[in-house]
Amino acid sequence: MEVKADRRKAIQDYKSRKTPRGIFSARVGTSGPAWVGSSPNLDAAQNGLWFQLRLGTHRNRPLQEEWLPLRRGGVFL
Repeated sequence: MEVKADRRKAIQDYKSRKTPRGIFSARVGTSGPAWVGSSPNLDAAQNGLWFQLRLGTHRNRPLQEEWLPLRRGGVFL
């Protein structure tokens, strides 16, 4: 029974956690152009941004083309 209670507590804690929300910017290089966005979940936004850029499918063509030569090493959030 104690295992079930621990599991329920873990599930409840997970569901009640606060997700970081806000505004972010992606900048190519240290002085390159910046693209700004907002998200109700910043962690998911960052994960999605990296995924789309690595895959080459980001819908913002200028950002994608700036990122291609740098391959994540020069994009800062």
